[in-house]
Amino acid sequence: MKVGAFSSLISEVVFNGMDRIDHDGFHRTLLLKAYDEFVRLKGATKKGRPSFEKELFDMESRWDELTPVSVVEMSAWERELMAFNVLYSPFTMNGREEKVQKFFDAGVVFNYDEFIESDEQVGRLAVILKDWKERPQRNGQMFAFLKFGTRDGREFEAPAFSAIWKFMGQALVRGDLYIATFNRKDDDPQRLVVGEPGWGHTRSQCLKYFIRIDDLE
Repeated sequence: MKVGAFSSLISEVVFNGMDRIDHDGFHRTLLLKAYDEFVRLKGATKKGRPSFEKELFDMESRWDELTPVSVVEMSAWERELMAFNVLYSPFTMNGREEKVQKFFDAGVVFNYDEFIESDEQVGRLAVILKDWKERPQRNGQMFAFLKFGTRDGREFEAPAFSAIWKFMGQALVRGDLYIATFNRKDDDPQRLVVGEPGWGHTRSQCLKYFIRIDDLE
């Protein structure tokens, strides 16, 4: 339901003339609201109450009172179910593709393979932050292994050590698109580490290591 499996139950007349994203956002809200109400009414009596289709029909007349599901949520639901996106790529929705392309055009962002094959020690990549797992360092402070995805479908992990993670752990959002800064050592060029080299990172420096695309004009 979250990824549009029951979209055909929604009358096309209701959303006539609406663009695809708003159409999907509203119809998924309708489906979820109607289903919740159906479950509530059915549980209220042993005999049950109106069917799911009846609840849906009644709510269609009040669709403009609802808040549509955002495209970010729909994209996250697709990944949750299938581990990849079909309708809404997190790299293209909400005008993100144009924003990211500006970084590429300016020559300040690498593709993953370009960075790995280059001689640069520090580079920026356009990445989706998929997940992270926190662990304690030997000194007891927390760091995290972050899982990223690139627009060509590649996935990789990179650690954010405590000097950076203590500032970024509460600021980052799973599923968001970032221009992220990484560094690596010459003797192990494929092992990326979040941020610039060194241990003395200020809060302002760390915030620049993750530029959230949706915050840009």
